[in-house]
Amino acid sequence: MADFSLLGTPMATPIDFLVALSRAYALTGTAPGQGPELAEALASCGDEHEELGWLVARLVEDGFLVDREEFPARDGDLAVLFEALSNAGIVELRFQEPVPPETLAEFLRRLHPDSELESAPGSARFQGLEGAIGLSFRGGMQDPAGMAGMVHRLFSAGEEGFEPGGFASGSPTTEEPTAFHSALPSDLEETVDSFFSAKGQEKVRLGEAIAAAAARLQESRAQGTVADLVEALAQTPRGAPPDPEALELATRLTTTPVASQLVGRLGSTRNEVEKERLIRLSSRLGREMALALADALGEARDRYQRRNFMDALAVQGSVASEMAQRMVEDPRWYVVRNGVALLGEIGGEDVASHLTTALASGDSRVRRETVKSLSKVGGEDAAMLLLAMLDDAEPDVRARACQALGLLRVERAVKPLLRLLEKDGNEEVQVESMQALGKLGDPGAVALIERKITGRFFSRPSRAVRLAGFRALASIGTPHAKNLFKKASKDSDPDVRRLALGLTD
Repeated sequence: MADFSLLGTPMATPIDFLVALSRAYALTGTAPGQGPELAEALASCGDEHEELGWLVARLVEDGFLVDREEFPARDGDLAVLFEALSNAGIVELRFQEPVPPETLAEFLRRLHPDSELESAPGSARFQGLEGAIGLSFRGGMQDPAGMAGMVHRLFSAGEEGFEPGGFASGSPTTEEPTAFHSALPSDLEETVDSFFSAKGQEKVRLGEAIAAAAARLQESRAQGTVADLVEALAQTPRGAPPDPEALELATRLTTTPVASQLVGRLGSTRNEVEKERLIRLSSRLGREMALALADALGEARDRYQRRNFMDALAVQGSVASEMAQRMVEDPRWYVVRNGVALLGEIGGEDVASHLTTALASGDSRVRRETVKSLSKVGGEDAAMLLLAMLDDAEPDVRARACQALGLLRVERAVKPLLRLLEKDGNEEVQVESMQALGKLGDPGAVALIERKITGRFFSRPSRAVRLAGFRALASIGTPHAKNLFKKASKDSDPDVRRLALGLTD
């Protein structure tokens, strides 16, 4: 079953969401109040987003960039939305949870050129919406005063191309990221610096002052600035222990909205050094952070985001296992798949028992991921489950089960693998079953592998099957197998010849 379908129905794509958003934007300028057309368009945005999960859309030269795929915005509603975002100085939109229709409508209304907030700086224009929609603005815009200025500094790109929390698109990089700089007001930043060097009652007093400042920021919905404060308190150089009082305060300040802000920064980075820093940070911030990571992983579709969240959760200890087990029981296939993958990363003696139900999923993508996780977990229970998956209805699941049994060196898998190789006509299954038999090294597999790579007069096996068969024979290493390499060194297929010559050297 292809990855872009679900029970035969095409899944939403980023362009579907952008088109729905553009349509809703156009209607907010024409529909009186919340007319039926606008309500339908907003509902469509929610439906598309529900399927896509976490979405980051960046404005590029003439369109939108989503997950390294560019969508031109040259005409129609999409072009109108692109122009409005550009005029507002917005360079990136980040959607995590589906936005309530009324909130999305309010954002789109403020985006219109005739909005009464049109002349306001970006952060002031969209203040109050930052908890639902993440925005980054072009650098060079003058910051407003007070709280709006703090929000603007958090969501501003600073300089062209820089994004808070790392790189939102492109390939991972190990280049050192820009050092962490908080967007804290100068007086609060000075208080934090003094807190680190203080002792005794003075440290207690400064801690209370910081907590009171955080409470005021949260009341003003400046969750991003509180997230900066948490980072400043919990941040330590690599290998250095955190300040216990600072870490306790940072953990206390990590509310659900703040944790979501930090998770968003982790999800957007493509820099491996920055990723490692944020994972170290998240591992210190307790259960609230683990819950936010689990929510983000459950919804994540982008493979880099999934990897970042998975790595961060895997170091969260027992709470990560608890989160993963909940995900496996979710009705949505992609949440189950991500939970299964997390269990594979965590490992442990009882993980296989939690994966059993996922093997019965009606979605082959879930079963395939479960097989992969079982191959990481290993052990007797995992081996028994993998043997059963050789009879799965989907060829790609059967192939992954063969691969896993070979990796785990499950000796009693020889006979089931030979039976599968004999009867299963799927090329991928044949390739993986032969490679697994090669890893297991049982001489009893040589005769069948020889027959499969030789074929019959009217049914010559594919190149992939023949190459896999010769590699398997090389791993088994019987004298008869070596004679077969000599014959194959004169084969009419150049790839087979090269492989056989390499095996006879």
